[in-house]
Amino acid sequence: KMESVRDPARLGDTMKGYVDMFQITSEYLPPALLEHRVKNWLMVGTSVVDKRLNQLAIPSLVVVGTADQLISSKDEADRLVRLLPQAEKLRVPEAGHFVLDENVNLTEAILYSKLDPLKFKETKKPYDPIVDWKPPPAHILEQTLNSSVKQLEDAFSPVWISTNDQGERTMGLDNVPRDVGPVLFVSNHQL
Repeated sequence: KMESVRDPARLGDTMKGYVDMFQITSEYLPPALLEHRVKNWLMVGTSVVDKRLNQLAIPSLVVVGTADQLISSKDEADRLVRLLPQAEKLRVPEAGHFVLDENVNLTEAILYSKLDPLKFKETKKPYDPIVDWKPPPAHILEQTLNSSVKQLEDAFSPVWISTNDQGERTMGLDNVPRDVGPVLFVSNHQL
């Protein structure tokens, strides 16, 4: 129902709202397409959706502009909040029918509402990454060490090569003289 059309006191404002809305909409949609959608989709869609609104068990934020002259958005918002089980209403002062414009930050509106779709507010106490941290199970730790850390260790760990008295190079530090000094120790880091 569009009560604003039936109320003679509001009819002038409503008609002005329609003119403004059609003017703005015609900039984005060809008139023939707009006419087709209004005639063929609006009433059918509304009759199908209205019957199912009370089945939507999801948090919903109904955003309404207080200066909407197109339809009675305030009444429609109240109706939706009654029908939707988990709905909350946000009134945007001095906003018209096209309320979600550059002046409304929808993300902030959701975050500051009572909606909690991710159940953040149900947590008993905030998670403390130091105090509340639990080490992963041994099998996960082993898997991570073998799949990720081992590869990095193999790629970037130092390789020690020593040279014996005959000038032959071997892996490890076994050929470094122990009782003779000084010893020149050369290290090279490469990525």
